[in-house]
Amino acid sequence: MSEYTMKLDDTTEKHLTLLLFADVENARDVKTKLINGELRCCVLKASLIVDPFQVVVAANKAALKEMHSRLTTKTVFTEILFDLSLSKNITQSLIKFGIDDAERNILVAVIHSLDDKKSIVQKVVSSIKGQQVSIDKLKDYTDLKLVRKTYKIEDTELTVSNLVDSLVSRISTKDFASY
Repeated sequence: MSEYTMKLDDTTEKHLTLLLFADVENARDVKTKLINGELRCCVLKASLIVDPFQVVVAANKAALKEMHSRLTTKTVFTEILFDLSLSKNITQSLIKFGIDDAERNILVAVIHSLDDKKSIVQKVVSSIKGQQVSIDKLKDYTDLKLVRKTYKIEDTELTVSNLVDSLVSRISTKDFASY
């Protein structure tokens, strides 16, 4: 499966498509296009994503906030980065989960209606100079040590829960808990 598409909360009438790229040569250009609004997507460091469900939960929160005009950040795409992070500091969240100029392995998240999917995904794919790889390979690009450090997950927690469940719990409860 080269991409991953999932329907978000029914009330949003939106879907999420994830695309994984390796050996990206133009991260700086991609970042510039994101900042200028030329690309309608969220671009994440693949090293911090363990499972697509982690992004689905954050994207669903972001889409619901957008629908209710309650975004903390300026766009639904930066809201995904903010929702993935434990920090309530927007800048820290964007730096931690967003790409930097030297990023080589990226995960692209596109929130779209079914009618817009093809055109948006084509524009994103044509803007990235790198190899699109199957989303099934995501674990090959994940830095588990960095993920555990970022989300403050200790060995003892993993004796009663798996890593994905721990991450999703943190993302889901960010607004109510402090870690």
